[in-house]
Amino acid sequence: KDQGSTNLCWAYASINASETSILKDKLSSNINLNPTSIAYNRFYRKQEPLNNAYFENETTSNYLQASGNTDIVSNLFSQWYGPTNYLDSVDVDPFINSDYRLIEANYIDTNKFSLQETINQIKENIINHGAVTFSYNNNTETKYYNAIEDKVGVSHACTIIGWDDTIDANKFYPKASNINGGWLIKNSYSSLPYFYLSYNNLSSHCYSFKYDKKDEYDFNYFYDGMLNDSISNNLTKACNIFKAQKGDSKEEYIKAINIKINGYNVTCKLDIYTNVENNNPISNNHYYQEETFKYPGIHTIKLDNLVKIEKDSYFSVCLSVNNLDNDASIAASNGLGNSYRYNTNWVKYNYFTPRIKAYTVLKDKNNFDLSQAEINYNDEYTYTGLEIKPNIEIKLGNNIVNQENYYLKYENNINVGKGKITISGINNYYGNKTIFFNINPSDINNCLFELDKKQNIYNKNKQFKDIKISFNDNLLIILLIIK
Repeated sequence: KDQGSTNLCWAYASINASETSILKDKLSSNINLNPTSIAYNRFYRKQEPLNNAYFENETTSNYLQASGNTDIVSNLFSQWYGPTNYLDSVDVDPFINSDYRLIEANYIDTNKFSLQETINQIKENIINHGAVTFSYNNNTETKYYNAIEDKVGVSHACTIIGWDDTIDANKFYPKASNINGGWLIKNSYSSLPYFYLSYNNLSSHCYSFKYDKKDEYDFNYFYDGMLNDSISNNLTKACNIFKAQKGDSKEEYIKAINIKINGYNVTCKLDIYTNVENNNPISNNHYYQEETFKYPGIHTIKLDNLVKIEKDSYFSVCLSVNNLDNDASIAASNGLGNSYRYNTNWVKYNYFTPRIKAYTVLKDKNNFDLSQAEINYNDEYTYTGLEIKPNIEIKLGNNIVNQENYYLKYENNINVGKGKITISGINNYYGNKTIFFNINPSDINNCLFELDKKQNIYNKNKQFKDIKISFNDNLLIILLIIK
């Protein structure tokens, strides 16, 4: 794609990275997305279907010449305003016409770590997501460019799609780099569609993206319509209260929570309460889940179990964050919403709203939701050295669910500790249920002992005897000191 005379390099970089990620994850085998629709939706967004969000009144006479960055794009896509198909008009409804939902936008802070660590992080994100957005000082088109040594130029967004560690530092123009190697750049100018950029260039807008297919979710509850983050960076516990709007002929469930956080290696503690009061985030109906994310940015916590919400009832999504660097925080935007922050108690968060969204799905009203099932099983076992797979019985009402209608995923089911089983519905069944069981230590007397029968000869020194201990065909070899 060539941006031509537009100023939309930031949109082209985001689309290039998005297409690469979608292809890598095999969500599509043939994809062509529209960069200009990003710029259009930045300034002329339709009101989102649930009518919860508050938007800035930012317009322009020529959106094709508007400057921007990939920070804006990540926030825009988390609101489901794109990406849309290349052949579609820029003003199509992205909630209907976009085939993808953003679930992750890893932000790489190129000023926080050493150059080598930053290089490693960019490489890791290319491996995992296919490409990374990047900005550099653009002035010269050349196959091997050391832009940091070009004293004139303008900031230009591009996409990193690979690297070559073997490029000699002296090969770069206009001056040699201080390090061998460089990034393989996919550009948005057909005059130089690909080139190498030396490693020692840094970017302030470095993101990788990850998507789900559109049909994974039905609705997006959010208040943070503003595209720029607020300057507040000390928000560590906050929540949004939403009113459930669907669930007429079908039942509505929370399937995932989308968040934006600052800080590396952040532990996110998620509390969801249903049937809350309009001004009180807490109720007796509580769901809890915890996740840790290596990178700052946008992340989606997919719930182990669907959480049912009744139409016209209120539910709250509460998030607390922390990390060892003590720089973890929840991103927020200016705006109005039924939002709260926590100090010693929950306080209304006026004129700001945390970037916490709820993704919901609609399900038929029937008895096929496994998250509501009763699970009968034995939760105490003894270590055997082998995988432990408890027999389970799943009941919905008075009916037993047949095995062909669910899938079991086992975790930590060999060694002593707490085993985990995730039950996922298939065929006509849906929803997830997680159960746990204990694996206790085995008695040493259950082992088979074999003593080496070879006779030892007295030699004035300490002597040793081999004992073979086997347990369920697992062999341990130890030395016994004979006194």
